[in-house]
This record gives sequence, C-alpha cells and structure tokens, in this order.
Amino acid sequence: MKKTFGKHIALLAVLLGTAAAAQADNKQLEQQVLGATPQKRQADTVAAAEGKIKTGQTKTAKRKDRALSPREDAQRMYERFNAGDSMYVTLLRDAANKGNPWASLQYGYLAHLGRIPGSKGADYALAHKAYMKAVKNPDGSLTANHLAAYNLGLLYYFGGGPIKPDGKTALKWFQTANQAFSEQKRSQQQAVFWPAAIYAANILERGHAVVAPDPKRARVYWQRAAAQRDPALYGYGHSIFRENPYAAVNYYQRAADRWHIGAMVALAHYYAKGDKLRKADLVQATRWMQIAASVDGRYKGYAQRMMAALPENQQKQVAQSASSWLRRRGIRPEPFHYAAPLNDDPPRIL
Repeated sequence: MKKTFGKHIALLAVLLGTAAAAQADNKQLEQQVLGATPQKRQADTVAAAEGKIKTGQTKTAKRKDRALSPREDAQRMYERFNAGDSMYVTLLRDAANKGNPWASLQYGYLAHLGRIPGSKGADYALAHKAYMKAVKNPDGSLTANHLAAYNLGLLYYFGGGPIKPDGKTALKWFQTANQAFSEQKRSQQQAVFWPAAIYAANILERGHAVVAPDPKRARVYWQRAAAQRDPALYGYGHSIFRENPYAAVNYYQRAADRWHIGAMVALAHYYAKGDKLRKADLVQATRWMQIAASVDGRYKGYAQRMMAALPENQQKQVAQSASSWLRRRGIRPEPFHYAAPLNDDPPRIL
C-alpha cells in the first residue's frame, strides 16, 4: 500500500512539475509577446521577414551585421525604411537611444524632412534633439558626426519651429562639421567638408545677425573649399577680386565652366566694363550673359538687350560661341540644394 502510495506521490510530483514548467513557459511566452520592448518585437519581426530563422542564413547574417560599422548599420536601416519598410524608423530610433550616433543622424534627418510616420510635417524640435544626440557623447564630448553638426548649422541658419535663426550658433556648428570631417580624413591634405565651409565663408564674409563680417577668415574657408565645389570657386574669386582681378576672373571662369550662374554673370559684368589694364570686350560680355540666360531665364532680358547693341556679325559670333559652349558641357549637373539637410556625404565636383 505504501509502495503504491509512494508511486502515486512520485507520479503526482512529475505531473505537477510538468504543469509548472508548462505554466512557466506560458508565462515566459506571454512576457515575450506582451512585455517585450517594441525594439525586441520589431527586431524579431524583421529577422523573420529577412529569412534569418534558418540556421545557415542566421550565421551568415550575424557575421555580416558584426562587420557593419555603426554608420553603415544606420545607413542600411535608413535604406530599408526608404524602400517602404516603415518598421525601420522604429529600429533607427531604438538604435539611436542605444547610443549609435549615426542612427540618431538618420532619425533626425527623417524628422527634419517630416518623414516620420504619423508626423504632420517637419518636426524641427525632434530633429534638433536627434542631431544633438548624434554630435555629443554621454560625457559631453563631441563625436565625429560631421553630418549631424552640419544639419544643426542649417537649423540655426534658417530657423524652424521653436528654433530661431542664430548666425553665431549656426557658424559654430558649420565649423564643427568642417573640423570633424577634416579629422576623419587626416590622410587627405586639405580635407574639407565643402557645404559647411561654404556656409561658414558666407556668414563670415557678409555677417549674420550678431556675427560681424570677417573677410579674412571667410577667405580661408573659400580657398579650402574651392578645390571641391563651384560655388567656392566663385566665392574665392569674389573675395580676391579687388586685390587681383585677373586671378579672380580665372576662378570665375572655372566656376562658370561648372555651370555656376553667378560666375557667368560676374564674367559678363567684368568684360562689359573692363579695367585699367584690360579694355571692355562686349562680345565676351554678351556671350557669358547669353549662356547665363540659357541656364536661367531671369537673365534673358539682359542678354537680349546686350545682343541688340552688337553689330549683326558679332551677334552671329556670340550665338555660335554660346551654342558651342552649351554643347560641349552636355547636360547640366543636378544642382545642390543648400537648404536641405544631409544624411550622407555629397559628391565632390572637380
């Protein structure tokens, strides 16, 4: 009887243990489904969607993930979101909260453009918060995130939402962006983040709110950026025009050959007036104004009046020369949108 009772007790213990284990498993499953963070649920969903459940694929994917830098990982998540997978915006936010400064950049970029799902337009306050998280380490030191620093410069330069235009703060962030980029590219001489350098040069040359004009400092930025982008070629030429007009005209020429309209107009004005050592050349002046008018209709009236003032044979000469220039240059390159934030390095134009 005792042996039978003992067997029943042992069997009952096994059954109770099994039930307890099952109950614990159910509770754990409940926690995974209901109590997991949105990041965990999103990550599990993404993993399943990408086919990472299979053992071989999982190992390969993990090896690839480990090989990605924080910047590459954030860029991959942004590209997946940009391709239509909205869950990646949550993954970007969570990665940003975990300390990936490049995920903070991408999340701020989406907020800046008003692309966060459910938003009603650009959220400058959220963009600012994300960018600040991208440029500063927990101890307050600066990261090397030059793109986030540049975008902060844009926010303060133009203002938006609760952020008021502030030239002094904008200049600080543009200078920070340029310095961070230069430090990343130490192996490259005169490395410069040209969009930030151009903004810094403009602010220092003209002054902006409480920033007093400082042409000498502006010239440094113009000169460093001139090797990489046409507006800087024009800006540097303009900064040295009074001291050395012949060198300035050379920079105008190089900028105009890269489709910079301001440089085309500057050349037209220069050749129309001449100077102490060079006579006016109305054919060259009209040629450049004609080219500018072909690119930008605002100069069409000027070009027509200048053309009408020339003899017929010179009009034909100008028309042929301008047409030849346009054919040789081919398709005008896509203009750079200076007011738009960046989430990747823009191309150099040499």
